[in-house]
Amino acid sequence: MLALTLGLAATAASAIPGLEPGVSRELARWRAQHYRDVRYALAIHIAAGATKLEGTATIDVTLPGSTPDVVLDWRPSPVGARVRELNVNGGRAQAKLEREHLIVPARLLR
Repeated sequence: MLALTLGLAATAASAIPGLEPGVSRELARWRAQHYRDVRYALAIHIAAGATKLEGTATIDVTLPGSTPDVVLDWRPSPVGARVRELNVNGGRAQAKLEREHLIVPARLLR
């Protein structure tokens, strides 16, 4: 499960740069200008004899009021790592996977 808590600040945002696999320098610079107070909390459960880890990642980030979408890095693993559930601001959400990035639509942000 991946949960996002997103806050808004009152500043204008420019368009997200083109996406390519990995994190381009252009995307990293864009994020540095538009994302503030980014915090990650991981809760991992390791069961005895398990072949996979299970857990949650909570990402808190403050965004300008006009950010079009939130772009998170996500490279699916060939052995089955996946996002089972996505929650944005307390509600279930759908994100699009594009070129190793999860894209959370702006309409879900507040």
